[in-house]
Amino acid sequence: MIDNKLYAFGGAFKKSNGLNSFHGFYECILKLESPKEDLFKWKRILGEAPKNRDSHTSISFLDQLMIFGGSFNSQCFNDLYKYSVTNKIWTKLEPIADDGHQPPSREGHIATLIDGDKMLIHGGINDDQVCYSDAYILVGLHKEID
Repeated sequence: MIDNKLYAFGGAFKKSNGLNSFHGFYECILKLESPKEDLFKWKRILGEAPKNRDSHTSISFLDQLMIFGGSFNSQCFNDLYKYSVTNKIWTKLEPIADDGHQPPSREGHIATLIDGDKMLIHGGINDDQVCYSDAYILVGLHKEID
């Protein structure tokens, strides 16, 4: 949730031949004080977005949506993207120093914002269905400078 707007990216649906992933990105404008028939309105956000995926996590930080990991078909990811609601731009984020402490690729994990400016990632499974019980904290979240 950012400014009474809910954002939904990706996901999967079951078909007779397996799972298919969505590539859609949507914004839901919530009008919680409106009459029952006008509580919310969905709008598709067009433009360049991360690869199709499901079982990823997302958190909101100020005016940014952060998305980590997930999978497409049988490939898991450990990539991190941010979407600026203000600038309407996706950016793939790269680690400042990759000293081997980057989370391995995973899906089905959890993530939450802690201490107001850090993203905690915990658990999940990898491509080989190995379950993780680890935790990582992403530090360095900050407000974009226009």
